[in-house]
Amino acid sequence: MKKEERKVLPILALVFGGIGLALSWVPFINNLAFLFAVVGLILGIVAFIVNLKKKKVLTIIGTIISLAGIVIVLVSQSAYSDAVDKASKEISTTASSEKIKKSSDSKTESKSTSSLKNYDPNLVSDEKIQSMKTYGDYLDIYKLVVDDYIGYYNYKLEQLNLTNSDYQEEFKKAKAELDQEYKDAKEEYGSMKNMPLSGSEEFLAQALIQIRNTYRQTVDTMFGS
Repeated sequence: MKKEERKVLPILALVFGGIGLALSWVPFINNLAFLFAVVGLILGIVAFIVNLKKKKVLTIIGTIISLAGIVIVLVSQSAYSDAVDKASKEISTTASSEKIKKSSDSKTESKSTSSLKNYDPNLVSDEKIQSMKTYGDYLDIYKLVVDDYIGYYNYKLEQLNLTNSDYQEEFKKAKAELDQEYKDAKEEYGSMKNMPLSGSEEFLAQALIQIRNTYRQTVDTMFGS
């Protein structure tokens, strides 16, 4: 029959291990709990040696509790660390998103202000159109009419504080038609760009004025102006 175990070391192992296990779930404090559990484990191992040929009930219990405390501290600290890292990344992502949004809003506002200030309908005024002398002038002014349509569209879009997506399809369709008309004119008159209009000035000028007015009206209709 085995002798009774010496209980001082097992009880100390049980006490230290129990404290370590009890505090192992608490953030920050579980660093101290880890030390208690390690001390409990060491005392448990020593108790095993002391009670090598004796009963080891308290020794086993104290050692197991100390080991459990150590394991739980390591697992909980890993979980807390992951949670802190995740929270930090979310905060960083949120801050970055806010920064990007502010930058985008600032750029949009700057672009809007710039477009509102830069749009100049006088670039294709009647006088400008009627000043054509050559077919090259005609094509240059035709290109200005195309640019005027784009500029007027953006001007109205930003003036009324509307989004491009609501009107993009109509805009693209009208622009495609205007681009094709300009392309056709370029193919027809491109080789003659240095030649004088020779009496066609008034006819071509009226045609460009009509095109300009038609596409401005298209924009006005688009936005309900």
